[in-house]
Amino acid sequence: MKISYINSALKSLNKRELGSFLKFLSADFNNRDPIYIQFAKILHKHINFSNNINYDKFEIFKQLYPGKEFNDLKLRHTIARFKKLLEEFLVLNHLKTNKTLLNKTLLQVLRKKKLKHNFRQTFNKINVSYSLQSKVSIVDPSLEKYFVLKEEYEFDHEYKRNTKDNIKPMVSSLEDFYLLENLRLACLDW
Repeated sequence: MKISYINSALKSLNKRELGSFLKFLSADFNNRDPIYIQFAKILHKHINFSNNINYDKFEIFKQLYPGKEFNDLKLRHTIARFKKLLEEFLVLNHLKTNKTLLNKTLLQVLRKKKLKHNFRQTFNKINVSYSLQSKVSIVDPSLEKYFVLKEEYEFDHEYKRNTKDNIKPMVSSLEDFYLLENLRLACLDW
């Protein structure tokens, strides 16, 4: 069973993250089955009140599906779906905090949806934010610049016959990131 994986992931969530996870599970967009909310509460209660965590699949099934006869396949399906929902939550939670990845993903989605005007507005907004970010860190903005320039390059080549050649700045920003990241890691090792 995937319970140990789920257990360790749930243990890593603080109180606020657990609340966010329960809200995530209760949103119809993410999940239409209330059994997973109940499952999260059962597992969390078990984690909090038991030092020796030993899950009995019959007991879990009885708590999730009271009055029904044990069905191992149904329980395994429930656990697998819960694991998938938990992983989706962890990824989305991380994405919210990673501005570079969020901007890259947003530009990519706008480009693939062929929303030209939205793409341009977002691209310009991200370009303006470079100067603000460079005061905080010099490594992350160079990577973000690469992602943004790459998306602009692919966007321009999809919609225009003659485009400006921004391969050199794109490659340069990637080289900057590579050098800065190597320097940062060497300083950490030192």
